[in-house]
Amino acid sequence: MKNEEQAGIFRFPAVRLTRLARVLGAVAVAAAVAACSMETATSPVSDVGGDRAANILPGSERLAWGLARTKPITKALTARARFTAKGGTLVIKELGVTLTVPANALPRDTMTITMTALPGAMVVYEFEPHGTVFRTPLTLSHTLKGTKYDPTRDGRFGGHFTDRSKIYEQKQQVLINETASPFIVGGSISFKIGHFSGWMMSTGFADDGM
Repeated sequence: MKNEEQAGIFRFPAVRLTRLARVLGAVAVAAAVAACSMETATSPVSDVGGDRAANILPGSERLAWGLARTKPITKALTARARFTAKGGTLVIKELGVTLTVPANALPRDTMTITMTALPGAMVVYEFEPHGTVFRTPLTLSHTLKGTKYDPTRDGRFGGHFTDRSKIYEQKQQVLINETASPFIVGGSISFKIGHFSGWMMSTGFADDGM
């Protein structure tokens, strides 16, 4: 053994190696579990100012509570504008909603975008052209003024729905298949959207009892 040590060879008992392997294995498993728990589709990860657009719900749709307006909309309100590669904004001023299109986000050189606030008590919008996928996410911002948002009780996130048949106005719920992580700045809630058609502001999932 002494000669082996002089030659730079060290032998460890088999029991110690087995114990070390078990410890390292346990650490690896714990790290993997922690990594998986950091992000789930039902708990969107905040990405303030980042490029995250949405989290796809795993294989299903879920009912989400819609953020209610203090005064329901009696008829649809629409804003429409033609955009180029320079980007720009689309605004419905009376509702405090702004869609921001960054430069080079369009899938083609020019595009006419339509934003429609749907009638009813919920903060729900429909966008056209339906099915458009953008090169970089757009930002949808909406003032919390004129809504019934309660920061002490309500959750908050954006939700994507495929068409108007997913809206249940009487229950103030929408069947969504994606969520978007929000951030609140200056009394407005914003989130990134990478594609059209419908997006809503939600205070939580209906099956969570919120």
